[in-house]
Amino acid sequence: MGRTSHPRIFAIGDLKVGLNQVLVAAGDGALAATQIWRDIRREKGSRKWEENLQVSV
Repeated sequence: MGRTSHPRIFAIGDLKVGLNQVLVAAGDGALAATQIWRDIRREKGSRKWEENLQVSV
């Protein structure tokens, strides 16, 4: 998931060991973003689906 030894720093793309291709970097970015989202959800807890609705009056 691109995690480094620091819990809030991720290595993706050219910073990671392996192939330095655009598609690989994009995939690495998607995996790191998914893990960051999971970490945030774990810290803050789940929200009810109604909280995601934006109602403008």
